[in-house]
Amino acid sequence: MPYANKTSVSEGRSRQEIESLLMRRGADKFGYMRQKESASVAFELDGFSYQVAVPLPNYDEFVYTPKGRKRTTSSAQKEYEAEIRRRWRSLTLWLKAMIVAEEDNVVALKETLLPFIVMPDGKPFHSYALPEITRAIENGSMPKLLNSH
Repeated sequence: MPYANKTSVSEGRSRQEIESLLMRRGADKFGYMRQKESASVAFELDGFSYQVAVPLPNYDEFVYTPKGRKRTTSSAQKEYEAEIRRRWRSLTLWLKAMIVAEEDNVVALKETLLPFIVMPDGKPFHSYALPEITRAIENGSMPKLLNSH
């Protein structure tokens, strides 16, 4: 069963909790963006800008029950919104875990958030790093420098 499967915690409350957690750690300049297919939380921390995207479910996934029965519009909407709440709770747990790991001297938050650093062109670091790392592993050679893009 997925984490927070039956949560009643609203998306807004999860966002507030995320902001509070990160503010206690020293983050500021918060922003949230919501599109049809994803939601994002953005913030600045220790001189870096970060943006973490949360993929949102497709409403059509909730039109039918797992057994194939068609749901009413209100029932489908209720299930869709529940999944969105669940994903925000998962993001909240993930951030809590990273902060605890830093507090317990397991790993620095800057290291765990590295993939989500916003680069000068507005794209996250992972959008550059993952393809380069994949090529490096496949070719057995070191990746190109980031400024060579």
